[in-house]
Amino acid sequence: MGSKLSVGLVCHDTKLHILEKCLSSLLRELSEAINENLVSEAEVYLLDNSQSAVYGGELHLLTEKLSLPQHIRVILLSSTNKGFGAGHNEVLGRSAADIHLIVNPDLEFLPYSIANAVKGIDFGITGIVVPKILNSEGFPLRLHLRRFRTGHIFLRSIAPGFIKKLFRKNLRAATYPNVRTYVPVESSSVFSGCCMLFDSAILKALGGFDERYFLYFEDYDLSLRALMKTSALIEPDFQVIHHGGNTSKKGRKHIFWFLASAIRFYWGRFKSAIRPGERVC
Repeated sequence: MGSKLSVGLVCHDTKLHILEKCLSSLLRELSEAINENLVSEAEVYLLDNSQSAVYGGELHLLTEKLSLPQHIRVILLSSTNKGFGAGHNEVLGRSAADIHLIVNPDLEFLPYSIANAVKGIDFGITGIVVPKILNSEGFPLRLHLRRFRTGHIFLRSIAPGFIKKLFRKNLRAATYPNVRTYVPVESSSVFSGCCMLFDSAILKALGGFDERYFLYFEDYDLSLRALMKTSALIEPDFQVIHHGGNTSKKGRKHIFWFLASAIRFYWGRFKSAIRPGERVC
């Protein structure tokens, strides 16, 4: 008998045609995992934190017209916008599933992706499975980092294209290749939060995301905390297309959130590296 699986999607004015593509591919792949007896039932929680009655109504109409496979439910929720991580934590608190999938609403799942992801969870040993991520043109991205030096993250996220090209080799050396890779416990690696499959017990023991991060770096923080308890698997047969990303093109507000979260993240790492009794100046 397969595991119970829950899925969390947090929406904030996500374009409906993109969300519809995400949900359609997600339901197809959940159904495939159920057919293979890897999953017994699935609940998809769609959390609307737009605080817009109009957008909320559009989401309701979208979910009403979905063709739901057997043993799958879609649950529409609404909430105040306390941030990406807080939204996912609200969903996690409602779930009683064995495994939990964190999903960006601008993803598209490729065939057999969720079935392959579920196969990678090994309760008590491997508690996180992360995918191979493609861009909208179908080219593989390398978003999971072996290490999280400041320069690598800024280069990848907000540097102009010509700067990224100059440091292409440096960036590739800092990231994991798109091959099956087991990341051991206590590794200092970080994973993209656009799609992460967790052993629910581990995710709940961690308290989910740190809600002090409104947006950005909450996935890196969660990665490091999770790797203190479990190993992870980068599974190239778990594939998603990410139609979003590229912080530098989202405007000043997103760049501000990125910088504020970066300061919190790196300051936390710096403090944790200082020996007890040593002062931080």
